Amino acid sequence: MKHQYISIVFFIIIFTTSGCENNNEKPNNTLVPLSVGNYWAYEQKVYSGEDHVIEGLTDSLYGEIVGDTTVILDGQSYHSAIWGWFNPPTYNPRPYKWLYTNGDSGLYILGAVSPKDTLFKKHLYLKYPAQKEDKWEHANLVYDHYTQTFLFADTLTYTCIATNQDFETPIGTFSCYVYHYQRKLAEDISGISDFYLYYAPGIGRVGAELKDRGILKYRQVLFNYHLN
Repeated sequence: MKHQYISIVFFIIIFTTSGCENNNEKPNNTLVPLSVGNYWAYEQKVYSGEDHVIEGLTDSLYGEIVGDTTVILDGQSYHSAIWGWFNPPTYNPRPYKWLYTNGDSGLYILGAVSPKDTLFKKHLYLKYPAQKEDKWEHANLVYDHYTQTFLFADTLTYTCIATNQDFETPIGTFSCYVYHYQRKLAEDISGISDFYLYYAPGIGRVGAELKDRGILKYRQVLFNYHLN
């Protein structure tokens, strides 16, 4: 149970660190529309295999563009969306917020802010448009709850493995770009886990999955959203 709990915690951290040179671009020209007030609500379930949900571990997660700001890096200004995560039912905000911008190559992370720390660095998160089998390196920025600081935990290799794969949700079926990467969840856990991110262009992330040796362990599914 300890390893299972660690896996759940690390998975949630990984999937919530994730997040415009022109925020006013039309939604269908971007992977994730970043207008203030846009929000996405997800149901999260833990599995012991396909269609075998572990009871008592289902919850929900809510993400919203809560504001925007200007970030200056290397003398260049970027119009940045401020992404906050909330935990229903209280909707208390998490202590950190991520800064995203849409650029020519896709969705970029510009850094993160919290009451006790800030970190700014532009790096490509998700390539868009992308071709199947496109690969790139992503510096994995995380928030350390113990030190209340941000750090780059590791560098991940992302691959676009599909550009029009259907993903079913309670609010419809979306045609998605599918992004894949691998990561070891914790030092005391053997093996590398596979992560799959499902993004519908112009909508944003509609789902995510974690698999160990091909066995489904976690699934996140969009059940509501609003775009301005």
